[in-house]
Amino acid sequence: MTNSVVLKYAALGIIGAVVGYSYYHFFGCTSGCSIKSNPYQTTLLGAALFMFAYTPPKKEEKSVLHSSDEK
Repeated sequence: MTNSVVLKYAALGIIGAVVGYSYYHFFGCTSGCSIKSNPYQTTLLGAALFMFAYTPPKKEEKSVLHSSDEK
């Protein structure tokens, strides 16, 4: 992986962690919620979701037909 790709994923992870913690801080509950009641879980979940959500899909390779392949 190139440095720009690593920096992009690191930035997305940090942004996601901030969003995840912000979600815990403003909308989280203190008990009874499995994910929203723990700041570590919401921070890690936010980081993971941002990194996975903003990953571009792989480009498909176009198959090239040669004249010898056609019948």
